[in-house]
Amino acid sequence: YLTRALRGEAIEALPPALFGAPLLEAIARAWIDLLAAWRPHAHPFLVEGFVDHLGRLYQASIAELEARPAALVAAGEAPGDDAPSGAERAVQRYLDDAAEAVGAGLLYRAVALGVPRDAVDPRHIAALDQVALLLDQHFRLANDLAGFLASPGADRDDKPTTCSILVPADLQGKARATAIVGAAAVVRRLSLRVGEALERAVAELGRCWPEMAVLLQRGI
Repeated sequence: YLTRALRGEAIEALPPALFGAPLLEAIARAWIDLLAAWRPHAHPFLVEGFVDHLGRLYQASIAELEARPAALVAAGEAPGDDAPSGAERAVQRYLDDAAEAVGAGLLYRAVALGVPRDAVDPRHIAALDQVALLLDQHFRLANDLAGFLASPGADRDDKPTTCSILVPADLQGKARATAIVGAAAVVRRLSLRVGEALERAVAELGRCWPEMAVLLQRGI
């Protein structure tokens, strides 16, 4: 329903008995009005990128609730410099599905919609696309790791995280403690890699669109 609204397609009235129907309709109408205000002035590819990202945000919000725990790889596994471990691959799959629920990248896509279309070219859009993707992953990993360590190996709410999916729920005692330490190490290692990639992406944005890069660096 929300995706159709974002695409500018006709949306039917929701059944009154549907839980949350008035709220969904209000959200849809708000996005329709906001996009109508942006479209005459923003670059059409930026509008398209924002709409795509917003749709993925809603999909990711569902995906993070449905994430299934992934068994942590055998203790002592040490990935090579270029070969991620099984646990890192599991976390990356989770990021691919759920990271965009964070909405950090979407924020800067919204900022870009305020730039007149004549001041934007394809290089700007490509660079912003890469930053937006990595920004969501960067914040997801940092937030998950902070919450995981602050809550003795648990989550601050019931949603799975990049850390908790690596700790089987039935583990107890020393085995659980070992899994918690291993999960934190995996997520920290991946967070460093994503952070380095984000730095490179922001640098590229700065070369082709310095004004946007300055705004982004102030925010992160």
